[in-house]
Amino acid sequence: MKPLRTALVGVGGMGASHRRLLYESDLFELVAADERYLDRQAQAVAETRQWGVPVYEDYWEMLDAHDDLDLVVIAAPHPWHGVYSIAALERGMHVFVEKPVTVTVQEGLALLDAIQQSGRLVGVHHQWTSTGATRALKEFICAGGLGRLTQVTAVMKWYRSQEYFQRNEWAGRRYVEKLPCWDGVLLNQGVHLINSALQMSTRQPGHALPLRVQAEVYRIHDIQTEDLACLRCDLEEGVLNIYATVCANEDYPVTVTIRGEKGEATWSASEARVRLTDGTELVFDDEPHGDDTHRNMAACILGLESDLYCPAEEALKATITVNAAYLSAGRIRKLTAEEAGDVAALVDAAASQGALFSELTPAPRWAAAGEAIETADVTSFDGLQDDGEFA
Repeated sequence: MKPLRTALVGVGGMGASHRRLLYESDLFELVAADERYLDRQAQAVAETRQWGVPVYEDYWEMLDAHDDLDLVVIAAPHPWHGVYSIAALERGMHVFVEKPVTVTVQEGLALLDAIQQSGRLVGVHHQWTSTGATRALKEFICAGGLGRLTQVTAVMKWYRSQEYFQRNEWAGRRYVEKLPCWDGVLLNQGVHLINSALQMSTRQPGHALPLRVQAEVYRIHDIQTEDLACLRCDLEEGVLNIYATVCANEDYPVTVTIRGEKGEATWSASEARVRLTDGTELVFDDEPHGDDTHRNMAACILGLESDLYCPAEEALKATITVNAAYLSAGRIRKLTAEEAGDVAALVDAAASQGALFSELTPAPRWAAAGEAIETADVTSFDGLQDDGEFA
């Protein structure tokens, strides 16, 4: 079996782990790479060239020079995910792209059209979808193990410093080179949480798409996007509440709690625990414990497996959810650290009550809920009413 002729977009940063895996795996032959920031990623570029792999500064030049590629792995900053993916598909190449699959719903819909036209696959690097615990719990939910689902609660409490948002020109920004970026907690760190929560929020294969979304989004760091958010998502079955921040005092474990008529499950990437109302307790900690998405992508291209762990059409549901959250909030409200107080405690309080921050008793005086947005009406996201402050 011949390895897949593969190009990597982005050799440093998020691309570093992809680069090493693609070079060392028997499933792939790394034949080309592209890096927008040659000087910034000089060490990674030099090492890649030492491997005998040409590194281009221009993506289109790379595609034109290697028109026989089987696969393009895209680890560029997310403003370029949509346009780069579509360009590869139009040339008959499969795509494996970092999260988020696209920044806006309209980019995502254009990508789905390109997938249909090309007949090629697009997998998304949501690595949590590939762990044994995730897949075992999803099968249990789909088999009716929890019965009808009533409530799902997803919580991410992480810490990022102000310096983190100063590391490059797109961190924490709404637009880069006139492209939508929206690098806030929801589309950066939290999109993994949202994707996994949507995956666990339905008894059907695939991911749930909320019927409507009501949200609050805030910014505490000196950035343009949100670093604290809460969402209420009405589902076909029950409700999904999402809480995400990078303003906690430390990184806490990410959790998703799924409640149904027969009991509840608590998920983390490496383990899932179930406690049923009849007293039964189950633990899912199956292999693999780590990231298996690259192998799955190759296996699907080669016809050895039929289902991608996270195809583009499922990952797009997280983008739609986030776009709906922005439209619900209308703008990103600025808070001082003193006003926000203990953010981890705030998130815990809201999560325990299944409440938006504005619904807590007493509610923070700065908290304000947005309007509920029907996701069926979210066909485009073109920014917020306060974009002009950052022009």
